Amino acid sequence: MAALAIETESISYHEKSAAHLLAKQCQKANLCSEKNPANLAQQQQFKQHTSRLRLLFRNAHAVSTGRRTAVKRD
Repeated sequence: MAALAIETESISYHEKSAAHLLAKQCQKANLCSEKNPANLAQQQQFKQHTSRLRLLFRNAHAVSTGRRTAVKRD
């Protein structure tokens, strides 16, 4: 029963936080649309980061299995 009270308290604390209120305002104003330049830039940055991590993971896996390192593919 005490865990439920702590969980309810943390949820209410989050809902009153500045970040949550800002996110609600952003959603109401529809500023976070897919065509927003900031959102497009963030998506592009995420794609570049993901492709770099994919390459690093492939190399680490190849080295750990005793194969040669992977080649960067575009």
